[in-house]
Amino acid sequence: MLAVDVDDDIGRVGIRTPIIGKANLLKAAVDFATKRPEDSDTNVLFTALSLVEKLSKEGYNVEVAVVSGDPVDPIKADLRVRDQVKALVETLGIDGIILVSDGAEDEKVVPIIQNIAPIVSVKRVIVEQLRGVEETYILIGRYIKKIIEEPRFAKLFLGVPGIVITMVSALALLGMLQYALTVAFLIVGIAMMFRGFELDQKLQAWWSSSPITSVALILSSISIIIGVVVASYYAQASESTISLIASVINVLTPFIGFSITAIFTARAIVKIMSGDIRVWHDIAGLIVTAMMIVALYNLSQTLNKLPLSAGPDEVLRAVMESKILLWLFAAIIVIIILTTVFTLLEDKLISIIRGRIKR
Repeated sequence: MLAVDVDDDIGRVGIRTPIIGKANLLKAAVDFATKRPEDSDTNVLFTALSLVEKLSKEGYNVEVAVVSGDPVDPIKADLRVRDQVKALVETLGIDGIILVSDGAEDEKVVPIIQNIAPIVSVKRVIVEQLRGVEETYILIGRYIKKIIEEPRFAKLFLGVPGIVITMVSALALLGMLQYALTVAFLIVGIAMMFRGFELDQKLQAWWSSSPITSVALILSSISIIIGVVVASYYAQASESTISLIASVINVLTPFIGFSITAIFTARAIVKIMSGDIRVWHDIAGLIVTAMMIVALYNLSQTLNKLPLSAGPDEVLRAVMESKILLWLFAAIIVIIILTTVFTLLEDKLISIIRGRIKR
């Protein structure tokens, strides 16, 4: 018999899991019910006790236990439940699990538990409620309290509306209230997208795996956004298509160059810190990026010198004079040379290391 508390309400009152055995569970259930009598997990604990008592009387060899997860991070919650269930199975020699939960939120861990031991039954505890007006208000109050106190609900029901209200207030102070509805929809849409695709969890895991690369990507994104905004202003002031292209290239080149350089530099730092000999990939990328920045800058300067009435022939001549094709060819040659040299060095270094290991 296994009771699951994914959001670790039990841990909030100082009860540590896993809890094993009827005596320990009874003590924990009474303690939890005394401190949080309105929590649905109270019913789960006593239901688990009731079921294990019933099955024991019917002659089944049943043990009861309680596991819990994490109140904030769903990934940590699943991992903690998995580790605790695995420890129980190894310690008690369990060959089947009856899962007791208070709803779909806790039952999300069913696939995780099934990978450890077969689930023979699931008991969902449904708390009976009177339908009077007074009881309805009490129930609503409980949910509001849950939204305020539990971080995983507070982020969605308080955090997002708080951001919307703050942004609308700021726009009102700046005299730009006409954009309030658009900004509100944008914020809500981003929040829904993040929650729907679980991007918040993925970004958290991504940040944990490599903070340096994460910071570089954030800075790169900000740089490109600023570059696009500035380039759009220059494009609006352009008098011809040629000057528009030249202005956009001239403005965007340093921002894009910074973004790519930041990413390659961050990757190189991570590889150096981890002792990865393939850091030369990023060094080659930095060299080629520098060459492309110079080539694009030369192209923009050449196009800026053209008259507003320049025809296709003059544009083609200007492109050729900028030597951008020569720069592209040089970049290809550099990549080939660096790849060949560093691949040979890499193979030689690996051979030396293998030889030392054999000794």
